[in-house]
Amino acid sequence: MTDNPKKEKQNNHSEEPIGKNEGIYRSLFVASRDAIMTLEPPSWRFTSGNPATIEMFKAKDEREFLSYPPWQLSPEFQPDGQSSAKKAQEMINVAMQKGTNFFEWVHKKITGELFSAEVLLSKVTYNEKVFLHAVIRDITERKKAEKINEDRLRLQASNTMFQQVIEAIPVRIFWKDNNLLYLGCNTLFARDAGKKTPDELIGKSDYEMGWKHEADMYRKDDQMVLLSKKPKINYEEPQTTPQGGIIWLRTSKTPLLNQEGKIIGVLGTYEDITEHKNMEEKIIDDKTKDEAILDSIGDAVIACDKNGIIMLFNNMAEKISGYSSLEAIGKHYREILKFIKETDETISEDFIAEAIQQNKITKIENHTLLINRNDEKIPIMNSAAPFKNSAGDIIGCVVVFHDITRERQIDKAKTEFVLLASHQLRTPLSAINWNTELLLLHARTVFSEKQLQYVEEISRATKRMVDLVNSLLDVSRLDLGTFVVQEKDVNIQEVVQTCLKELKQEIEKKNIFIQERYASDPLIAFVDQKILYIIFQNLLSNSVKYSFEEGNVILTVKKEKENILISVADNGIGIPSNEKESIGTKLYRAKNVQRIDPNGTGLGLYTVKEVLRYIGGSLWFESQENKGSIFYVKLPYKDFKEGRHI
Repeated sequence: MTDNPKKEKQNNHSEEPIGKNEGIYRSLFVASRDAIMTLEPPSWRFTSGNPATIEMFKAKDEREFLSYPPWQLSPEFQPDGQSSAKKAQEMINVAMQKGTNFFEWVHKKITGELFSAEVLLSKVTYNEKVFLHAVIRDITERKKAEKINEDRLRLQASNTMFQQVIEAIPVRIFWKDNNLLYLGCNTLFARDAGKKTPDELIGKSDYEMGWKHEADMYRKDDQMVLLSKKPKINYEEPQTTPQGGIIWLRTSKTPLLNQEGKIIGVLGTYEDITEHKNMEEKIIDDKTKDEAILDSIGDAVIACDKNGIIMLFNNMAEKISGYSSLEAIGKHYREILKFIKETDETISEDFIAEAIQQNKITKIENHTLLINRNDEKIPIMNSAAPFKNSAGDIIGCVVVFHDITRERQIDKAKTEFVLLASHQLRTPLSAINWNTELLLLHARTVFSEKQLQYVEEISRATKRMVDLVNSLLDVSRLDLGTFVVQEKDVNIQEVVQTCLKELKQEIEKKNIFIQERYASDPLIAFVDQKILYIIFQNLLSNSVKYSFEEGNVILTVKKEKENILISVADNGIGIPSNEKESIGTKLYRAKNVQRIDPNGTGLGLYTVKEVLRYIGGSLWFESQENKGSIFYVKLPYKDFKEGRHI
């Protein structure tokens, strides 16, 4: 035990307790195998020590023992980490309060050796004098025995736990000595060797396992590990089982070391990867088939992951882009594929990123070009679709496109023919229309009522033919890029009034109420008057034509920053929901519209849409069948150049 190392006068005599049994106590004090001593307050120095005390602490005699302050007979700290001086005072306080205190303590002999002891402190009062009687028993040997027993139990538990662990792992595990004889293994390994339990393999070699064809190979691998002192990790090999079958194993072998770091054998693991190998072969076969199918189709097919890295690049993609699959795979699609708009050659919208980010099928806008490796501009049609894993998470995108150069050439030839035919038709139609107008001037005075009806029908049919020819000419010029834009200051209300005047007869016939709303009066814009006419004429005529009797049409025109925002709303027949995506395509007319006006061309909205696309405008609509439609146009009016062809 320790105490405060404060120096005080040395007490050199041994005072023995006095009482009725003084003789008996004296005999016990001297003959006891346990160390017996006394300590007195307030310094709690030793005041006596029996012969066993002198022997236990390796002192020459009692005088030498008493010359040491108690703090010098304990290490600085006890095993629990507490300061010996502080903890000794706590033990003394407990004994003084309760009368006794029994505890374990680590002491230090005068020679410096440490030993474990049991200590019993007892409070004694004699002639009003209080002191502590201490009995110390050396338990070093008992502690050693307990430690040996604990180590034995721990080793047993460790071996049991180790065996449980290796049995729980779905891998074949074994270990051999330096002579390559088996020291142990798990049950999986034993069963593969044709044995019931691991014990049946102990002390045996590979030749006795049943895998005789592979024994030489196994021994060679094991010896290599022993000689090189380096592990051999995750190599694959086929194996013949005792039953004559073939299994594939993934093997790892590493030197087995003892506590001193000396190699005493080999530790190895085998993992049965037969199913994995079979699946791998199937995947390779399926991949080969898929690649053959993808390479045989006429479209370019590209697959990329969710980060845009190309994973698949088929033959047609190589042909169109000019890049090989080796060059493309592993790169971001923007490094390989460059899409631009045909009209102004600006970068096209990134429809691939949109498909991945918004989880939807996207299509490239019409009139898009792909710039290939040789800087050739190839017109294409394209689409992208996200693909997902089994959990429903987007993991990439598939892009499909094809070269439409041939289709463009055919369309151009068709358009040129239509343009030529329309020009040729225009001359005779103009003559018919002119002469019909002359006939109508005198019809009421010269012709009978029946003849008058014939002439009026000829006039109406001729006007329809003229409108059709004009529409065909506009569409052909748009498709060929020969539509001329000529800008000037235009009063929008005047253009609207011109269109309404042309529709006056039909408006009055159906008793349609027209409401006009303008942001300012007059509304002047620097635009092409012909384009404004095409827009208003088509939107207004459709609203009037497809409104019910006594219907309402609301026209709204206003400025919005550098755009003109136009809307035409009606409460007419509307558009069926399943046909909305087709509205605005060339020659398309909804089924409910065809019943009302079988003579329509399906070119009006297409013409509006194409003109707006070329000049940077946009067209969209909202509609509900039998409740009406609202068509919107956003038209830029500060982005025109005199005489620019579109």
